[in-house]
Amino acid sequence: FNGPADSSFGDFAGAFAGAPVQFDATYTTPDHAHAMMEPHATIAAWSGDRLDLWTANQMIAWSVGDMAKTLGIPREKVRMRSPFIGGGFGGKLFIRADAVLAALGARAANRAVKVALPRPFMFNNTPHRPATIQRIRLGATRDG
Repeated sequence: FNGPADSSFGDFAGAFAGAPVQFDATYTTPDHAHAMMEPHATIAAWSGDRLDLWTANQMIAWSVGDMAKTLGIPREKVRMRSPFIGGGFGGKLFIRADAVLAALGARAANRAVKVALPRPFMFNNTPHRPATIQRIRLGATRDG
C-alpha cells in the first residue's frame, strides 16, 4: 500500500458534520502470537544436491519455492514433507527460521539436522498478527 494512511473522497468533513446520524468509533486489536502447542521444528537432510525437509507447513508449494530461492538451488531439488500440522491457524504458512537453519546446518554438518524453536523464540521468529487500529466514521440521514 503506497497511499496515505488517511484518505477521503469528496467533502467528507462537510457531509459528516451535517449528517443527523453520526457514528465515529475506533477499534483496536492487540499483537497476536499463535503460540500453538506443537513447536516450530524442522528436520533437514541433504542427499548430494537434493534437500529433504520434514516440517509442519501449510503452504508446501510456496515454501518449496521460497526455500529454493533462499538457498540458491533449483526448486526441483527441494522436497518438503508435512504429513501433520498440529494446529497452524496461519502461523505455519511459509518457511521459517527453523527450516532455513536446519537446511544450512545439515549442509554444513553433512548429516541430518533438527532445529526446534524454544517457546520464547516463537513470539519473534514466527508469523504473527500485528496490532491494528481502525477508525470508522459514518454519517447518514435518519432514514439511512
